[in-house]
Amino acid sequence: MKTTWIINSRRIEDYLFTVLELDHQIIYISAHENFDEKLKTWIHHHFFFEIEAINLVKQPTLVNHQTLDQLEQYFQGKIKELTFPFKLYGSEQEIIIWKELAKVKYQEIIAYSELATRINNPKAVRYVATTVGKNPLLIMIPCHRVNRKSGELGGFSAGLALKQRLQQLEKSH
Repeated sequence: MKTTWIINSRRIEDYLFTVLELDHQIIYISAHENFDEKLKTWIHHHFFFEIEAINLVKQPTLVNHQTLDQLEQYFQGKIKELTFPFKLYGSEQEIIIWKELAKVKYQEIIAYSELATRINNPKAVRYVATTVGKNPLLIMIPCHRVNRKSGELGGFSAGLALKQRLQQLEKSH
């Protein structure tokens, strides 16, 4: 029997947010118009099978509806933290980095090198940057709060325009 994976989407501002739910927990958030391609790659990398091998259902549930509501409230400046049930899938080191990244406060901007220092591995800046770019829980794990040491935005999996928008949003609230 296939496990049921549930997706739901909502347009918030100019972005199409899609959430993936498994066992009543959010495991992936995307702001990509081409969500299917990103999802295929992510599932194959973390679960070692093709998307065709899973039962993917587009359906509103309490968990994904609340998640999308929280994302909408975040963009409206009504909340500063997302608190839905989630589970991280990644290597032990990736999860350590994402958990440390989750500690970066609202309105705080740090450098990739600072994040590497916070995980007690200051020489791992490139690995940290790559892992930040693979963050599966956009906004909840605030990868948009990490810039290059020079202050430049650096990369962002959902595009630099959204990263800049998120940083501006947080500065204004």
